[in-house]
This record gives sequence, C-alpha cells and structure tokens, in this order.
Amino acid sequence: MPETSGSPAPRPGSAMARASRPSPTRRSPPRLTGRIPLLDDLPDPVAIVAPSGRIELANKAAQEVLAGERESGQQASLFDAVLRRDHAVLQAALRAVAYARRTERCRVRWRRADRRVATVEVHLRPLHGVGDGPAMVVLVARDLSEQIALEHALRETAAAARAANQARCRFVAHLCHELCTPLNAILGYAQLLSATNLTAEQQEHVQQVLRAGRHLRRVVDDALDLFRLGQGRLRLACEAVSVVHTVREAVGMVAPMAGERMVQLDAEEAPAGWCALADRQRLSQVLLNLLDNAVKYNQSGGRVRVTARRVTPDRVRLAVADTGPGIPPEQQHRLFTPFERLGAHTADGVGIGLALSKSLVEAMGGTMGVESRPGEGSTFWVELPLVGRAPNAIR
Repeated sequence: MPETSGSPAPRPGSAMARASRPSPTRRSPPRLTGRIPLLDDLPDPVAIVAPSGRIELANKAAQEVLAGERESGQQASLFDAVLRRDHAVLQAALRAVAYARRTERCRVRWRRADRRVATVEVHLRPLHGVGDGPAMVVLVARDLSEQIALEHALRETAAAARAANQARCRFVAHLCHELCTPLNAILGYAQLLSATNLTAEQQEHVQQVLRAGRHLRRVVDDALDLFRLGQGRLRLACEAVSVVHTVREAVGMVAPMAGERMVQLDAEEAPAGWCALADRQRLSQVLLNLLDNAVKYNQSGGRVRVTARRVTPDRVRLAVADTGPGIPPEQQHRLFTPFERLGAHTADGVGIGLALSKSLVEAMGGTMGVESRPGEGSTFWVELPLVGRAPNAIR
C-alpha cells in the first residue's frame, strides 16, 4: 500500500469537521477592488463604478461612504449607501452613461460616514478605452448639504424681509393717513380764519400756522412719494413737456420767498420748441425743490440762476446755480441720501427733497448731479431726453 503523509481528513460530522467550518455569525466587511491613492486628498468622493453599481476603485472619501459598515460579505455597491427611494434615478443615470456613453448628472441622497443623510450631486462620465461593451463609469460626488442649508436660510431671510416690508408699507400708509387727516383740517380752518377781520398781529400768527402746515404737508407728501418710488408703486405719465413753461412756472412760485430773503432769482429763456420727456407734475416738483434749496441755503444778497442747455442732440440739461457756501467734495456723495441734512444749521427740512428728486428724475429716464466748491456756490443739474414740440407749449 502506498504511504500517506499528513493528518487524515476529518470525517463528515466529526468534531474536527465542525471546527473547520466558518462561523455563521462572523461577517466580512464590504471590500473594494482597489484604491486611488492619488485622489485621497480630494474632499469629494471619486470612484470607478460598474454599470451594476459595483465599486471597482475609490479614493478615501468614497470608501468612507460607499464601503462603510454594511452587512454584506460581497463587494461594495454604490446602492449600499444611496437611499432606496433614489435607486431608480441613479440606476437610470448609470445605464445612460455605461451604454449610451454620455455624461449624466443627478441628485441623490445617501448616508455619510457619520450615518447622517446628505443630498449629493453625482457627476457620471464614461471611462473610454475599456472595450466595446458597457463602459465603466467615473463618479464624482459633491455634498450639497451646506449649500441646501444656506439656500434654506436665504429663503427664510427673504420671506422675513418681505413680511417686514409689507408691515412697513402698512405702517407708512396708516401714518400718512393719520397725519394728513388732521393736517387738512388745520389748514382749512386756518384759511377760513385768515379771511375774517383780524388784526395785523393775528393775521401774522395765522399765516405762520399756514406756512408750518403747508411745510408739514410737503414733508408728508415727499416721504410718501419716496416710499412709493422705492416700492415701484409711483405711477408716472411721461410726455413732451415745454421746458420754457415749466421753468417759468417754477421760478414764479419761488420768487416771493427769494424776495423775502433778498436773493436775486432769474432764468435764462430756453428756445420755445424745446420739450423734455417727463412727467409734468413731477418735473415741476423737482425744479421747485432745487430752487427752494438754492434760495434757502443762499446768502442774503445772493443769486440763483436757472439755465437750459442742449448737451447732446437728444438730451437737455436744466441747471440751478446758486451763490451759497458750497459743499465740500467729501460730503457731496451724501447729498442724495434720504434724511441727510448737510445744512441743517441754516435751514429747515428733513433731508428728503434731493433724494426724492434724484429718484424721480431717474424714474423718468434722466440723470441728476451736482457741481460744487466751498465758497463758490453749487449747481444742481437735471438731464432729460429732448423730444419734439409739446402740443400746447406756451411760447
């Protein structure tokens, strides 16, 4: 008989045979075929995947997600990490890349290494040069959790801002109504009182009430106009407006105040046919504000002059120049900021007029600016489109 060497094979069912079997409770962790060490420093998962989702190669970030603690002894699959409800989306993208050899991108949710669910954007590209069959797929995933959280926070912030804006709208409308109702009554009764037999002193007191009431009414109206412009709710009716007539009318309205303050006021007549494309009422409002400021901030015996110049074939510039103290260059950028009062120590007002005027001019398709030097006065100008003759222009 031939000699045998080594230990005899265990008989089936023997204790030695049972001891040689693998324990049924011991599970091997999922394994990846290989690593991509060159890409281990990338924070985003990168892997090469078979059309079935099987992971062939992966960098460190991908292994932490895709080869985590799965209860499987087989090779790790991309679908092990992806939530089941997103399997269909991922499978369709994989097949499109592997068989149609086109680039795909999709969003899925998977569990990260810390077991939290994250939304990721998966970019899939075919790996060329591997035969004529289905292509292997290069996968790059980007965690969108922080981006989604930021977008959610921005949406909440925008919603809160809209709610605050609506509340501010209601407040401004209510405040203007509450101010205008008693103010109109005060002005009305003061006008009636001025028509009665009053002494000179009493008449002066009534006129002071009227002046203060009208000033307050202008402030309320300007504040409401500025608010409506900011909300895009102020309607303008732009048309061909006679430059000559508009300037003449504004100068005539400011002339009494200029006379009281001993300020010389004059205007250079523009050609009769010049017409600016503007809202008639709002252009008059802007010119009145510029003239009012030029007189108020001027010196006794000073001068205010209004000119109209054609700066381009289709643009006209209306300028209001004064001989006031002037404005330092470092302060000029504050002139058109609401509630800025650079000359608060010399004149009344709340600092709305210039901001409102600039907004009105821009809403009419024009521009507004200032040229000033300390000690030499200031020139505020408005440029508007120049159009054809107004149908009822006053010559």
